[in-house]
Amino acid sequence: MNLIWLQIVDAADLRKRAIEQYREEVILEPFRGTIYDRNCRSLTENCSEYFSISVNPYSVSDPERLANDLARVIDISSEKTISKFYVNSECVILARKITNEQVEKIKKLGWHLTVKPETHRRYPHKSVAGQLLGFVDIDDNGISGLEKEFDHILRGKEGSRTMQLDVNGNQHIDKSYPYEKQVDGGDLVLTIDISIQSILEEELKSALTYYKGKSAAGVILNPMTGEIIALASLSGLPAFDPNCYNNFDISHQKNLAITDWIEPGSVMKIVPAVILLENYNFKTDTTVDCGNGFMMIHGKPMRDSHGHGVLTFWDVLVYSSNIGMIKLSKCISNNELYSKIRKLGFLDKTGIDLPGEVKGSLPEVKKWSRLTKPNVIIGKGIATNLLNVCMVYSAVANGGWLMKPTLIREIHYSDKGIETIYPQQVRRIMKEETAEVLRGILTDVVERGTGRKTFIKNMSIAGKTGTSQLVDFENKVYLKDDYLTLYVGFMPANSSKYLIAVAVNDPHGPNNEHTGSNVSCPIFKKITTRILGLEPELWALANTDEDIMTSNRVKVPDLTGMTMREVDKELKPLGLKAVKQGRGNVIDQVPSPEAYVMIGDEVYVNLGKRNQMQDSMSIMPVLTGLSVRDALLKATEHGLMVQINGSGKVVKQKPLSGKRITVGEMCLIQAAG
Repeated sequence: MNLIWLQIVDAADLRKRAIEQYREEVILEPFRGTIYDRNCRSLTENCSEYFSISVNPYSVSDPERLANDLARVIDISSEKTISKFYVNSECVILARKITNEQVEKIKKLGWHLTVKPETHRRYPHKSVAGQLLGFVDIDDNGISGLEKEFDHILRGKEGSRTMQLDVNGNQHIDKSYPYEKQVDGGDLVLTIDISIQSILEEELKSALTYYKGKSAAGVILNPMTGEIIALASLSGLPAFDPNCYNNFDISHQKNLAITDWIEPGSVMKIVPAVILLENYNFKTDTTVDCGNGFMMIHGKPMRDSHGHGVLTFWDVLVYSSNIGMIKLSKCISNNELYSKIRKLGFLDKTGIDLPGEVKGSLPEVKKWSRLTKPNVIIGKGIATNLLNVCMVYSAVANGGWLMKPTLIREIHYSDKGIETIYPQQVRRIMKEETAEVLRGILTDVVERGTGRKTFIKNMSIAGKTGTSQLVDFENKVYLKDDYLTLYVGFMPANSSKYLIAVAVNDPHGPNNEHTGSNVSCPIFKKITTRILGLEPELWALANTDEDIMTSNRVKVPDLTGMTMREVDKELKPLGLKAVKQGRGNVIDQVPSPEAYVMIGDEVYVNLGKRNQMQDSMSIMPVLTGLSVRDALLKATEHGLMVQINGSGKVVKQKPLSGKRITVGEMCLIQAAG
């Protein structure tokens, strides 16, 4: 009777169970995408030098003997191995990251174990760009840096294949069994130049050792496009190496240029300068008596490094007089100052594609005391991050535009082609004429002011120094005799390719150096000199004499209103290449008209309708429900800059559809699915 039951009633179920017993689903791991620098030099590698071993626990007759055998070959306790056999699973991983030599020894033990190669993420440049790249864990999950921020692109998508098992448990491919191909991760091409990144890190290490600072940070970017060329920080030595991330405290993984607040000090004087030039039509030869460098304001002392006597508005910035700028700014209201600080972007996140960025901090005007305004004018009582300072000074270099900092040039998807990331103008934050005046002043800072130690013969450099008392932001107190030194500059001054910022936390130089002029300026000069060694063509850009135009230096024409055919016709004879975004006529361009660039450089053009020239009005289109690609196209047709979060279809947009908008305004879209 039992035989009849098995043969007739349970036959189908038994056949199914028998088939399943000789089938096994294998997960096909995708290949993690590679990260490259702007010149396609590999910054990450996937090495298959390790293996994992696994087994079906139900096929092992003596788990204890297997555990003891493994313990003699690899560093794993037999108790830990035995515990894995009590998991309700048909496949348990017994060991990971074992070497080929260990695998060969295990095979000789005679057990039927599954051996699979495991990829191991390696960073060939070691600590160079380590914080920026971040690292992955043992399962290739991005934990920090770009590895974390772009994990959804780099990791790819798992596939699977059902394998046929023979009587010995060996796997064989049967094409009739289910199979889903894995999708390898996308590759990232960064804006970073690893050679310049190395220069920045080497000079920060040298400075930290020489000046005995607690930490240091640096940023190098293209102020015309917002592309980050190098970004680094040090919280002590040795520098963070992602190949051995477990050896470092988490503080070494932070990129201080974006994760930590600073009080900007005198670099903040650019804010009242913009207000005075634009709102009050101040002349640069307007004079103010700075006296002996000391004055009392509401019972509190304000000081200069020394007395300057009578200075012009121009020289107040050149010599960085606190007294002079406070006196000149008496006409500025609290609301004016706060609004301009917010417009310039000091209180916002820059939107850089890295985790952990902090936004600026400044109390609302209604909470200001009588000392807040004079303090903020000289960069005290306001907190921001170093990258924010760089983006504001980039606007001075590029003619008045706040750019979004970018780290990614291209994303190479394994299944859907290449995505190019274009420069993004956030908004105009100062008039072009204002930027031109400020460039002249900042060039003079280098030639005869507080930035003299950055002077390089025959190279035009513009910059500003800053020194501020260190703040314990957690306890809201200033630290006595502890300072932050800062210098931000760009070169060549009127055709800038590089903006460089250097900050050193609590320096104690051998000769008591502790100011931006004496600490950050020499570091800037060393970095700049080494970049000029790599790119000697920059000397040509620094030549402002129209009669000595070199064969490598050209002026960017005004492309506004042109079609792409007209753009190509205009740029081709100049040796320039157009990179377009959108459709229609040119409504905006980077670099701006009249800027000097090198032959072979790219000019980014934003296309739209003729009636959508910069600062004209338009109506916000409906973007929700569209794919990111279609939404980007539609937004650019309306003359909008776009910031995208997520992928798939647009589920949320800001501004809302139907709203009146200014051409060139930033549109935020959230995508999902």
